[in-house]
Amino acid sequence: WAAASISGPDDYKTYTFTTPTLAGGKRKIEVRAQNSVGIYSQIKSETVTIADPPNNDLFNNRIVIPALAYNHAVNTAVIPVPNEDDPSDPLPRSDTCTNTSKGKRSVWYQYTATNDEEIYLDTFGTDYTTVLSVWKDENNNSVISDDELVTCIDSSSGQHVSLSFLPQAGTTYYFMVSQYNNFAGSMESSFDVSGQGGGVLIFQVSEVKNRTYLPMMFK
Repeated sequence: WAAASISGPDDYKTYTFTTPTLAGGKRKIEVRAQNSVGIYSQIKSETVTIADPPNNDLFNNRIVIPALAYNHAVNTAVIPVPNEDDPSDPLPRSDTCTNTSKGKRSVWYQYTATNDEEIYLDTFGTDYTTVLSVWKDENNNSVISDDELVTCIDSSSGQHVSLSFLPQAGTTYYFMVSQYNNFAGSMESSFDVSGQGGGVLIFQVSEVKNRTYLPMMFK
């Protein structure tokens, strides 16, 4: 445990602490108090679910989307701190992407278009601000650079973002979802299990437009 502190009036105290890094799964935290004469209180417990870090937080570990429609939910708040700011990530900048700094806690996906029909992407239901961008590896070197951007949208006009583009059949596209200007999102519990920011990302790709904010339910 680290940075433990007690605060509050004489009749009510708040005990704050940060856990060490914990592996994914359910964890039960138990707390009891001891008064001035050594008598313990009843044990108070809280069970929290800690998500495993996403596997696709680095470009080389991107998820290959086999077919559309596709959806994926992941907790980016638990990306390990050493991976939360990948210096190799490109910076999406355009008329619809005004973020001035690289977003942290990015995740990557790959999809090869099977036809020339319009593709729709969104982060509806995500609980933090996002940047959604589409890329092509024009240089065929397995490295995505700033000038290989196809299109992007960010949360400058609202938390939930969506975009569409016309692909070329047989062309491979890369989708990056990152945190808009590194704005912190919300955590699933009150326990800080890793770093800051991020949250629950819901990413959806389809050939049918999601016309309204009707987030899918993930458990």
